[in-house]
Amino acid sequence: CYGGAGDDTVSGYGGNDFLVGGGGNDRLYGGAGSDLLGPDTSHLHYRSVLLTVPLGMPQIDDSSCGPNNAARVLQFYGFNVTYQQMMDDKVDSIDSWLIDTFGFGTKPSTLTSLLQRNGLPDASLETDANFARIVQQLDNGRPVIVLLNNPGSMGFHYVTINGYNPATQIISYVETDGTQQWYTRAEFEQGWNWDLGGLFGWKNQLAYGAGLHPGTIIS
Repeated sequence: CYGGAGDDTVSGYGGNDFLVGGGGNDRLYGGAGSDLLGPDTSHLHYRSVLLTVPLGMPQIDDSSCGPNNAARVLQFYGFNVTYQQMMDDKVDSIDSWLIDTFGFGTKPSTLTSLLQRNGLPDASLETDANFARIVQQLDNGRPVIVLLNNPGSMGFHYVTINGYNPATQIISYVETDGTQQWYTRAEFEQGWNWDLGGLFGWKNQLAYGAGLHPGTIIS
């Protein structure tokens, strides 16, 4: 099975297969049987992961999804914090105070600072990340907060990715209503690697100026 140039998914299914990704970033699934990778093929072994991020604790307003996720992640690591404490402690600068005052939510940098100040000094913010980075963090036992755009709008929302199944391409996440939910890979990519459009990309530039970028992860 040969993927050729570009980013491909190559599946062998049953039997003994010889898999070659070709150029680009490819996903190779051998299925049942004895399978071989072609020459010059480097690979990441993705295993199915599901981390036990706390459920419950539903979001109580339209703008505190950031603190909600922060409380969830900190509790996962064993810290005795509450959603309300995270709401009270999220402001770390004049601009974050203004954003909070007008009900615009929490910037990624402010959310990262909130985690750092409450027990996770190594929490880091990354933008324009690729999906392999999310999988790497999950494999390391670290849930990943992601910033998603609601397609066709200027609305943004944080959720916590807590699992991935490479065989089905299903991504598990905890929604801020406190329930376990799932995305297909395509659904997730649409919301995570967003492009707001607008004439000359003005909507994207507006978002960038506010510190919002596609491919944002906090872990």
